[in-house]
Amino acid sequence: MKYFKKIEGEKVFISPINHDDYEVFTKWKNDLEDVVMMGWDRVSYGVLMEKNNLENIAKNPENYQMCIVLKETEQLIGYISLFDVDNINRTAKLGMQVGEKEYRGKGYGEEALELILSFAFKMLNINNVMLFVYEFNDKAINLYKKVGFKEIGRRRQAFYVNRVYFDEIFMDILSDEYKCKYLNNLPKKEVMVKPIGM
Repeated sequence: MKYFKKIEGEKVFISPINHDDYEVFTKWKNDLEDVVMMGWDRVSYGVLMEKNNLENIAKNPENYQMCIVLKETEQLIGYISLFDVDNINRTAKLGMQVGEKEYRGKGYGEEALELILSFAFKMLNINNVMLFVYEFNDKAINLYKKVGFKEIGRRRQAFYVNRVYFDEIFMDILSDEYKCKYLNNLPKKEVMVKPIGM
């Protein structure tokens, strides 16, 4: 089995990274149309570089970079990650990419986002998940807002491409702002409310 169902949704599941997928990741990271959206357009990712990168990720149990995999066919279509996890302050940053273009705009990325947020808030006890996105990436901004992220600030003219400056937008979501759709079968403890005076 190549992928493991860490958390399962209706259409996709997220699985720990499989370092054998380095060629697919290399393809995604060299798609200029895509990577300019994430600010990676100035790096030339080679196969060996990405192979080493995925092997290092696979060796680190505290790295939460996951594959997005279709349930029906077990096809890898993207990845989603929590990084810079701070267990003291209960914060993390988020990144994602649906690398296979034919699967965009069909709810797969949204479901993967719901899965990783449920994992962050219910399993890792994170309180604040933050991300950044460039102002021209309307589809991503709309997706993040739909799930519940809020804009918390901008770094003005922080990205320069094609002779134009763009703002970097920072967004976050808090644990108590997000109604987790998944992992609702985790153990719970009933809270007994004592009547006043007892």
